Amino acid sequence: MNDYNGWTSEQIVADFVAYAQLIMTRYDKYVPIWITMNEPQVYCGDEYPGFPSGYWPEYGVTGLRAQFYCGHNTLLAHSQTVDWYRNVLKGTGRVTFKNSANNFIANTSSAADAQAVARGNDYQLGWFNSPVWQTGDYPASLRNTLGDLLPNFTAAQSNIVLGSCDFFAIDGYTTDVLAAPPGGITACAANSSNPAYPSCVVQSQITANGWDIGPAADTGASWLKDVPSGLRMFLNYLQKTYTGPKGKDIVLSEFGFAEPFENHFTVLQDATFDRLRQDYFTGYLDELIKARAEDGVNVTGAVAWGVFDNFEWSSGLSTRFGLQYVNYTTLERTPKASLYTFVDFFRQHMGGSAL
Repeated sequence: MNDYNGWTSEQIVADFVAYAQLIMTRYDKYVPIWITMNEPQVYCGDEYPGFPSGYWPEYGVTGLRAQFYCGHNTLLAHSQTVDWYRNVLKGTGRVTFKNSANNFIANTSSAADAQAVARGNDYQLGWFNSPVWQTGDYPASLRNTLGDLLPNFTAAQSNIVLGSCDFFAIDGYTTDVLAAPPGGITACAANSSNPAYPSCVVQSQITANGWDIGPAADTGASWLKDVPSGLRMFLNYLQKTYTGPKGKDIVLSEFGFAEPFENHFTVLQDATFDRLRQDYFTGYLDELIKARAEDGVNVTGAVAWGVFDNFEWSSGLSTRFGLQYVNYTTLERTPKASLYTFVDFFRQHMGGSAL
């Protein structure tokens, strides 16, 4: 991988497919659901500072070009894996990749802010899902702005990418507020030196009235606010935009909350009585049920992050999302109050256990 520039090089596609073939051939009879990629919006985007621009600058594929080459090769690797799985292995499981995306709302009722939400969704979700669910190619807002920074699919590649997900997996944690940048979106899109380029939106979690959009999580997850109503809105958007015409379902493949200061408690009971995480799961699961029962959204599953505390991206072990507290010295796990909240919800509404 280091020899050829990692995900910024198309050479990785064949290597990934070979790896996937090995795993799927051996375990397909045991595995009903396969996830090829986890959150490409993160590992290809600018949210994670170590990749891609920080890894292989000597190859000259850096910055925005690296981000979108990474995304392009991710889609090729995913879709070619799925094509082999369906047509060669004749696998019977379901295959998709997991999206990392936030619900977006407009800062004001202006047309400019509404355009910012649409454009923000293109650059967040459309980047990977317009090729898979809609057209076999990227959204026009990406093509028109990025030019040759955005690779092209061949006709054969486009045909394989389109329809390569059996269901929509969304890691949907929170909601963001979007606005048009000073000077407007059009001027920004024509100026690659604009700080908001290329999405050309201003993104925050502060509403027009000056308040946070919801209660804040731990400072190690400063991007996370508790906004239950946003989940229902988001699930409706996903079905309307992507899955509805295809008749496919949506799985909330990750959601969760980092209790503020949890890692600083010295008494175990202080850490395990995680009231804000309980409120988060109760609120989000209530809105998920409303989306399904009242709005007709075909949402078929919900997976909490995470079953226990673990290593959280660049925050490491200092930010805790788990339903079980982990003593990192002894590795002993202790259930938190939120674990019982989560399990009891499914027992009440589904007649069974969530585990």
